[in-house]
Amino acid sequence: MIITNAQPYVRKVQVGAMEMNAAPFLFNSARSAVVKQFGSTGNGFSFAVRFVDIAAGVHPLIPYVLRGHYRGRRRRDREAGQHLAYPALIMNMTVH
Repeated sequence: MIITNAQPYVRKVQVGAMEMNAAPFLFNSARSAVVKQFGSTGNGFSFAVRFVDIAAGVHPLIPYVLRGHYRGRRRRDREAGQHLAYPALIMNMTVH
């Protein structure tokens, strides 16, 4: 199961690069809440917060295509025309 947010600004919020009332690392907080509810790896679940590429068709806003130029050091994954990688909470069932 993957939990994410389709808004393009969610990546900036997750890494703490966007000043707003929401705390950075939103998905880390979500991970803590899910672990508290369902237990950790010992109960058959594993959790990870990762940036993932999500294909079209999941949500009308996904994938978001970067439009402008990134300020600062140039990185190939942040150039105009590239798809945005979304932070997500990934939950897996582990079989014992």
